[in-house]
Amino acid sequence: MNIFWQSIKFILKDVIFSILYFPVWWYTEGAYKILKRINQETRNFAHNLNLGILFKYLFKPMYGLTDIWSRIISFMVRIVHFCVLGSLALIWILILVIFFLAWLALPVFIVYNILFQLNII
Repeated sequence: MNIFWQSIKFILKDVIFSILYFPVWWYTEGAYKILKRINQETRNFAHNLNLGILFKYLFKPMYGLTDIWSRIISFMVRIVHFCVLGSLALIWILILVIFFLAWLALPVFIVYNILFQLNII
């Protein structure tokens, strides 16, 4: 009989509590973990594109040529390069933000569809 009460206690305490705690976790701790992951992913992407190094050497002439035309051409090439890579980084950040917003809306969408299928809504 003791194992029966332990099973009932487990079901009522752990399983039901886990089910009721899930939405709280989803929008607090889970969202925080996703935001940390997005931040790390953004940093890794910018590091892989070498945006910091590109910005650091923006005004340095390429190939050690120091005449005025080489400086102008180097500056223009690096500006275009920086704009293209910066645009890629912004697009990637936008994609991550869209996925995050979809992740936040997913439980609401699921509950709405369940209620719709049960003809409650």
